Amino acid sequence: MLKDWGFVEHGIKTTKNGDEIVLVRPFGKALPVSIENPKFSFPFFSRDTRKYIIKIEPQYHDELFPDSINTRIDKSKFTENEPHRNRIGKVYISHSQDRHLQSGDIIVIYRMGEPKPRKYSSTVTSICIVEEVIVNFATFETFFQACNRRTMINTN
Repeated sequence: MLKDWGFVEHGIKTTKNGDEIVLVRPFGKALPVSIENPKFSFPFFSRDTRKYIIKIEPQYHDELFPDSINTRIDKSKFTENEPHRNRIGKVYISHSQDRHLQSGDIIVIYRMGEPKPRKYSSTVTSICIVEEVIVNFATFETFFQACNRRTMINTN
């Protein structure tokens, strides 16, 4: 997974428990960005990369993006052992008529505000990269396998 994000082998570290591979990744604005594989320079990306905004209701946002929860939210309401909360890869399911998303596109996550007017409850919280776009699932089982443990779908 780390090599998918641009990390490369730097060397071997010998410890009392055995050898460990040391991976490093250059980081900074001077790093060349890639439209073809924006993971290699994330969170920096080209101005030419296609970008989309997805708005998500607060209860779904806070469950799917626990590291981006508003500081005023009671974090004790959430169970940490849910697989979708701990996955770096998420699945976005949409009925949008816009079917132009492509691998490498940038998604900006916009957390919608609370029902009551609250100052600073609507905000951009996360930047994501589209890895794959799948349409027209043949069966629910193939759909479920694509989404399993990467979204809040509950089959109960």
